[in-house]
Amino acid sequence: MAHSQLRGKGVSAQRMPAPALPAPGAFAFYGVARPGPPRFGGRIGRSDILRRLRLRSKGFTLIELLVVIAIIAILAALLFPVFAQAREKARQATCLSNIRQIALAALMYASDYDEVFVPYTDTTWTYYWAGKRTPEGLDRKASPLYPYAKTPELQRCPSTRAVSRGFGTGYGYNWIYVGSDIGPAGGTVTYDWSRFPGEPASLVDLDHPATTVMFADSEVDWGMGDGPEESIAVTAPSEQYGYNDIGYRHHRTASVVFCDGHVRAMPPAVLESTLPIEDEWFRRD
Repeated sequence: MAHSQLRGKGVSAQRMPAPALPAPGAFAFYGVARPGPPRFGGRIGRSDILRRLRLRSKGFTLIELLVVIAIIAILAALLFPVFAQAREKARQATCLSNIRQIALAALMYASDYDEVFVPYTDTTWTYYWAGKRTPEGLDRKASPLYPYAKTPELQRCPSTRAVSRGFGTGYGYNWIYVGSDIGPAGGTVTYDWSRFPGEPASLVDLDHPATTVMFADSEVDWGMGDGPEESIAVTAPSEQYGYNDIGYRHHRTASVVFCDGHVRAMPPAVLESTLPIEDEWFRRD
């Protein structure tokens, strides 16, 4: 009836348009269609997002790799010298322990031989404090000190790089003032080879045993082009004549043990000082 009435009044009956639906890829916000997230062939779910994040996180860009490599190189440049110094400090500690045990063996030898130190060598130049000279090298088990320190490896400094001459050692004996008597107390060095080594020093001959070198790191460069060689002697500075046989191999210091048995790392400026007297650290008086 209503329909006929509307017709009668000349008003055409038309259906009201249905509300517009959001276009694909859009969402309704309070009845207004707004652009939605882009679609890639279908609806994006949580699993798609996670998958794409995983794919993206599988690799680095070239710039990121270069930055990481640069950081590693900087850290290596900073830390490698520190590690090298730490290793050398450990070797120096072992060296000081070795040379102290050799000195204790020498002091025990002296206590058994009327407080006279072990000779540097004998009159035939066959037996040395470090062992017996043989065609095959130095027999360290034939050393006069072997009964008191039965570990020949003690004579080997862990830091030595000296060319081997069959000695197998890295330490030298104060041969002029302690291991022989060519450097007597209060006198000049005689170099009387006719009776060498004569009578080594005794404990009573030493006015200051705590400042008289017994053993020290040793090596000598004879200028033959081979580099430093092994040496079983350390020579007082005044008698070196250009051939220094003290081995400053631990950060420019030498491991030194004195005639009272204590050890010390000493630089050349101290050990070879001529003040207040020449050969201060080597003399008997």
